[in-house]
Amino acid sequence: MNLSLIGTPGARILDPSSGVFPVLNINESSNVRIQGFTIRGSGQGVDLVRIFNNSLVRIADCIIERGGQGMFVSNMCQVNVLRSTFQDNVSNGIRVSANSLLSLGTVSGDTVATVVQRNGGHGVQVDENAMAQIYGKTVLKDNGGAG
Repeated sequence: MNLSLIGTPGARILDPSSGVFPVLNINESSNVRIQGFTIRGSGQGVDLVRIFNNSLVRIADCIIERGGQGMFVSNMCQVNVLRSTFQDNVSNGIRVSANSLLSLGTVSGDTVATVVQRNGGHGVQVDENAMAQIYGKTVLKDNGGAG
């Protein structure tokens, strides 16, 4: 499946469920591209972006903020994040788990950083045989836990 969600300047996706459900839930999907959105939660609840079960996703030029957790990637997924910010989430900025791979930034000299900041938990939590690759100008700062 190919799916592209491309926002225009100022495009926002807001949490209509007050943290009961993920704002974006991607499951068993390949070639998904999310670009140019501010995804904003209510400051509580579950993950804003949830990517599960063999999904392949690219996120670029997004701000993901004020959720229970910014993004949760699990169960054999591959996610590339470029020029995006994960901030002010109650728990982790990003959690990657269960044999998944997360790539933040790029080695190709991108001039805009990927930033993970001011989250209540870890900036990036990696567990259950998962891996995170952090490249280039990626910045992890001022999080409540590690990274």
